[in-house]
Amino acid sequence: MDIPEEGSVRINGNAAASIQLAMEDFLSWEAEPTQSPIQVSPCLTHRESYDVTTAPIPDGVMLVRFDVNTGVCQPDDQLLDIITYAIDIRTMRIISREIRTRPNPTFRLPTPVPSTAPTQPPNPEAPAIAPEAPPSPTQPGR
Repeated sequence: MDIPEEGSVRINGNAAASIQLAMEDFLSWEAEPTQSPIQVSPCLTHRESYDVTTAPIPDGVMLVRFDVNTGVCQPDDQLLDIITYAIDIRTMRIISREIRTRPNPTFRLPTPVPSTAPTQPPNPEAPAIAPEAPPSPTQPGR
């Protein structure tokens, strides 16, 4: 089967293996869903919700970055994590992980819901409350 050139991406073997190793650590196929008290958007647990960027650096290290694609997954979180792995391509081991945050471009503050409680008319017999007088220069401690 021929692969069309337009839209195709060629990934070298070291990058592919590094992505696989980092992804298995980041979102393992066998991982049980966490019982965290913090609610997580379900799409954040899907591998296809992330864009991947790789870059080789000196000494046989490949950087692999996972960043939420907000066109695919639109979590309710105000901040999103960007996770970058450093992979030793000679031993296929994770050297380090770094987590940074970025603003979520799809985050919107919830719209306030108008109160549905009935309002009561003012009670004309209720005593008026006078505003507190501003402090006087002759009154110490105020």
